[in-house]
Amino acid sequence: MIHSIIQPCIELRGIVSHFWTGSWESILSKPNNTHYIIANRLTEITFAFNNTKPNADLVFSSIQGHTYLPRTAVVSEYNHLIGVTFNSYALNRVFDTQALDLSNEFISVDTFLGSKGKTLNEMIASPNTTEKRIKILSDFILSMLNERFSNDRLILNSINKIDLSLGTLRIEDLAKKYHLSEKQFGRRFKAFTGFSPKIFSRIVRFEASIANQINSDSLTDLAQKTGYFDQAHFNNEFKSLTGFSPKNFWKLKD
Repeated sequence: MIHSIIQPCIELRGIVSHFWTGSWESILSKPNNTHYIIANRLTEITFAFNNTKPNADLVFSSIQGHTYLPRTAVVSEYNHLIGVTFNSYALNRVFDTQALDLSNEFISVDTFLGSKGKTLNEMIASPNTTEKRIKILSDFILSMLNERFSNDRLILNSINKIDLSLGTLRIEDLAKKYHLSEKQFGRRFKAFTGFSPKIFSRIVRFEASIANQINSDSLTDLAQKTGYFDQAHFNNEFKSLTGFSPKNFWKLKD
């Protein structure tokens, strides 16, 4: 698979994590008809095409909510994907919905957005380059912004600290730092992110293991680098969050 990441414009930073594309050479591999969903703390809108050409057919579009439950979805065959990945806690600034409302969801764009989703599909499906499609997506998101939205700065700071610790920070210590009981902190964190802080931390550590895989000599080395007790714990956690062993998971990208 050929994968690329495109950073959002300044106006969308903090709302959109990134735009992305993924392509498979049709000569070398059959079109995909299985969409793999793994643990993810972010929310994605995906547009799938039957090839990479500007006049490619749009075969499906979907919105995938944040989740810690791996699964697969049977979809129309595709060879090329274009997507936008949102920080789930910013969803109510764009779509007037809470993070919890999309937890574990996998639904079509037009089901989620109604007539606006149908119009967006038509615009994305029109003959376009990747650059033009990213521009269409950016303009659409900007047009949807709710300026009355306000962030929970305490939870945003907590997310940053969990990220910096690669998910190993003790939640009870974090709650004490902000003079909250662990229960109070957990309720506030889940209302903002859609996850309990402990599950969120698990996913952050899991994502750190994926990011560090290329720089690790072995799975044991990778487990140690990302704070797992041992390789057995790492393997069990990885399968719980992806549905695959680490080795089989990395084979998917081929």
